[in-house]
Amino acid sequence: MHKMRIAFFTDSYYPAVDGVVSYINLVREELERRGHEVYIFAAGNEKTQKLVEKDKKLFVFRGIPFPLYKQYTISISPLMGRKIREIEPDLIHAQTPAFMGIMALIASKWYSKPFISTFHTLINSEELIRGFVKNEIITSASKTLIDNYIRWFYSVSGTVIVPSESSRSVLLSMGINNIYVIPNGIKIGKRIRKSYARQIIGIKRNEKVILYLGRISHEKNLDLLLSVADRLEKNDIMIIIAGDGPYLDKLKHETRLLRLSNVKFTGFVPEEKKALYYSAADLFINPSNFETFSIVDLEAMSNGLPILVPSGTAQEEYLRSGKCGEAFRKNDGLDLYEKVLYMIENTEEYTPFNCAKKYSVEKSVSKLMKVYESLLKRK
Repeated sequence: MHKMRIAFFTDSYYPAVDGVVSYINLVREELERRGHEVYIFAAGNEKTQKLVEKDKKLFVFRGIPFPLYKQYTISISPLMGRKIREIEPDLIHAQTPAFMGIMALIASKWYSKPFISTFHTLINSEELIRGFVKNEIITSASKTLIDNYIRWFYSVSGTVIVPSESSRSVLLSMGINNIYVIPNGIKIGKRIRKSYARQIIGIKRNEKVILYLGRISHEKNLDLLLSVADRLEKNDIMIIIAGDGPYLDKLKHETRLLRLSNVKFTGFVPEEKKALYYSAADLFINPSNFETFSIVDLEAMSNGLPILVPSGTAQEEYLRSGKCGEAFRKNDGLDLYEKVLYMIENTEEYTPFNCAKKYSVEKSVSKLMKVYESLLKRK
């Protein structure tokens, strides 16, 4: 097989931690394991820049945070073209559609390289926009503007990868075709005993625990979980909200106002400790309606944790692969509450690990390689 040189372009990279960053590094690691070379062109800050010292295939272009989505950095640099000439990639893959996505598209045209893009994030979601804009007229106008931009970017991209059927439907409704559905993958590691995990992070042996682990932001819909926390407390159920993000302080404030004693915030969880939290819990809940695909859902299942997710979202697609969890009616707190009560008493009904095995990074990259190879044949 031809060994490829692949250039990933991204507006989001370390120290930011989100699904795009996790995806890039998992896929890069697997591609390199197969003998390919992966170069990352990332917008970032001074902390991102420091990573270059240890990673010679990372090129960082300094910029400023994008006002509507702080994970993205605005960066436009003429040095990108020089780096492309130096490494001579076989193809260019845009992981985000913003400023680095535009630079990737321009570079592919200028240097006659095959171009591919991935639709990772519902940046046109009204829930996301409302996290920054409170006026309904401005929200509507912003959505129209972003919809038009997405339609343009992914139309000119030619080949587009999406991680779920749900996200494919979003693009199809915009008239975008030539879409490949390739679910994201994860590493399937060794499981940790629940008793050991609980001992390490300080949870009582018989305590009932539900977990959310991920980015803490408005669009993750964690207010819905807090809205039923008092009822869950009456059933002796603890809620652990693990992670960091721009909405964390507001959630803590809400918890104090509601006088909730069963909600615990951990703050940022390092990668090496995530498995402890998954293994210590009884149930994983992700109330977000925003996901195109959720890596944390997969990580939870790979650690033996059944998932509870909103109906009618990309996350519900996991439930088709086996008995790995349940769906509650979107934005319905009462249905969420009732599903939690049932699942936490009947966890033995679910086989989430078997579902997670179907989403290994090896399988995901094998599908990605077929798309890459078909692009190179057309060149």
